[in-house]
Amino acid sequence: MPKRRAQITRQTAGEMYGDVIDRVTAQAERRATLPPPEPEEPERPFLVKATVYLTVEDVLAIDRICSDEFRITGKKPRRSTVVSRAIQLLLAQHEAGEVAGSR
Repeated sequence: MPKRRAQITRQTAGEMYGDVIDRVTAQAERRATLPPPEPEEPERPFLVKATVYLTVEDVLAIDRICSDEFRITGKKPRRSTVVSRAIQLLLAQHEAGEVAGSR
């Protein structure tokens, strides 16, 4: 024999759920009136995918830099951001003639 389901009337539902719909719609309206949050990170430049092969030590070093920056700033950078910074720093040293065997 199938189980009978409880019959809920509008009055019973109103007593059970109260003004849930009003509260939910009020929250949605309040969020809609707030200004949009400003992006935390400046607009990212166009990225190009490049495959590079690194040693385990290199990957661990990148992850350590990410972890250290996260502890300091509270924001974890992407690995590609850390690698990009390293490349730009190496390029600046290369152009200044500071890199061994660079000129």
